[in-house]
Amino acid sequence: MTAAQIIQEIDCLPPTEVERIATHANERLEELRQLSPVALGMLLDQFIEASDPNEVERLREEVTKGFYGR
Repeated sequence: MTAAQIIQEIDCLPPTEVERIATHANERLEELRQLSPVALGMLLDQFIEASDPNEVERLREEVTKGFYGR
């Protein structure tokens, strides 16, 4: 199925279903999006300042995802 076919199908759906699709698409795009240099820098600052091992690990994962794309 092509993107054009999917869009045609979406256009036929009721508004509540279109909303569900839009929410899913936005969440998926957010997962794939790289962070801007400024946002990545702010995250790295938090990483440097963190002392709790759990927080360090969480931030390490966020930095990696932000750099390469989630």
